[in-house]
Amino acid sequence: MPTIAEAALGMVGVPFRMHGRDPGIGLDCVGLIGAAMERAGLTPTLPRRYDLRNRSGIEAFLPMAEQSGLKSSRFPPARNDIVLYGLEGFQHHLAVSLGQHRIVHAHAGLRRVLVSTPNNDWRILKVWSVD
Repeated sequence: MPTIAEAALGMVGVPFRMHGRDPGIGLDCVGLIGAAMERAGLTPTLPRRYDLRNRSGIEAFLPMAEQSGLKSSRFPPARNDIVLYGLEGFQHHLAVSLGQHRIVHAHAGLRRVLVSTPNNDWRILKVWSVD
């Protein structure tokens, strides 16, 4: 069974699709995390309704990480950790850490899942690891 990072790397190139949950059709950042977790043998609990920009309410989704079997982790994110970033304009974004400041994430602007480094202005809000 692959790790979360290996599973996420296997989805590089999948098209971006808002609220996408199927790698065969498209994924957003939440869908990428869910698909990677499933391929790694976990059962994620994912939100159904959310906006790209969310001034408040992110706290309502945080318990889903624990319900999915994730545990709070320390900084800096290690390989296989799930990272919640705060971006400008009240946007939140999830990614899979590859370690050494590299991530796999669903990029809305470039319209696909890719490997990159987080932008310097992305703030790490939360890190989770698989227990």
